[in-house]
Amino acid sequence: MHRVRRLRSSPALIVASLALIVAVGGVAYAHEAEFTPFNPNEIAGCESMPSRVIYVPPHGQRCHTADIPIAWSVKGRQGARGPAGATGHTGPAGRAGAQGPGGETGAPGPRGEVGAQGIKGEPGSGISEYEVVKQSKSVSVPAGATTELFTGPARCASGKQLLGGGVDADAGTVLRDGPVLEAGSPGNSWEGGVVFHNESGAPAALDVTTVAYCAHVSS
Repeated sequence: MHRVRRLRSSPALIVASLALIVAVGGVAYAHEAEFTPFNPNEIAGCESMPSRVIYVPPHGQRCHTADIPIAWSVKGRQGARGPAGATGHTGPAGRAGAQGPGGETGAPGPRGEVGAQGIKGEPGSGISEYEVVKQSKSVSVPAGATTELFTGPARCASGKQLLGGGVDADAGTVLRDGPVLEAGSPGNSWEGGVVFHNESGAPAALDVTTVAYCAHVSS
């Protein structure tokens, strides 16, 4: 029966054993058979007899018949904790990250207080009693004839000011569309007229309306 010894790993012992294995070149192995280690956390070896030299057989072989199988730990005892290393240099700044998604709309804030009463403004100009005054006229234009038609002025009531006006006709070309001049200045009436040539083979009706826009204007 072979004896099995379990030894603690020693660097000096392992170096010496490996040097011996290289020197002898495997001459001491007479039998070839599967060599199974005792534990994956251990190194399986042999102690030659009677020289007491330790060696590790090649994979797939076992100790010589006269030698003793031995094993020692793969991992030695944990050494003392070393001193803390020096602080490393600060690394370069990283690249800016992608913009994040927009946040949700916040809740409405509380309603503000009512402001103080403003200073009363001065009276301004204004328009009141707005009125549209119309003056219309219609004629029948014979076939092939040309007619000029003026409606007469559309006049604002007394005390009201002319703001504007215009002419509306269903046919023809406008001859006059503007305020009536009084003493060289626009008065309070609007006049309009058109010319119409009936190119059809039958009489045609011509309707013209002059409009004046009037109102009281205060300053």
